[in-house]
Amino acid sequence: MKTAALSNQLADGVAAAGVFGRWVTRDDFGHLPHIKGAYVLAVRLDQTVHIDTPIAVAGQLTPGWYLYLGSAWGSGGIRARVGRHFRHRKKKHWHIDQLTAASVDIVALAVVNGHECELVAKLLQSRHFNVALTGFGSTDCRRCESHLLASTGL
Repeated sequence: MKTAALSNQLADGVAAAGVFGRWVTRDDFGHLPHIKGAYVLAVRLDQTVHIDTPIAVAGQLTPGWYLYLGSAWGSGGIRARVGRHFRHRKKKHWHIDQLTAASVDIVALAVVNGHECELVAKLLQSRHFNVALTGFGSTDCRRCESHLLASTGL
């Protein structure tokens, strides 16, 4: 289920890249079983957000939709991880917490048995998406330039 605000073009671009799963919102993510895998977090900003972290990442993100790719192989799986992103009150621990705190809408795509780096590669190869901010969410990843993508005009 997608929110009305999620651009059909954005969702279609994700599907065209070969990334499939179940779209969930803040209201219905609790229906996900405790499954492991990866997720695509679609975050919409309505104002420019300055990202500043102690290591590696700094920059500006302009209004629009961004895709963050994350993994959920720990306890609680995708439901627990996505649930944390949907919460308004939380300690800012990861890069994505700055975006979710500033977001006006968040929707997630649960990808059972998915791997975040493989999803990043598929989305980039589709040419519908590009790196939004180098190093974002991937400071410990040796494979990906970033785990935050922006659409190329969807």
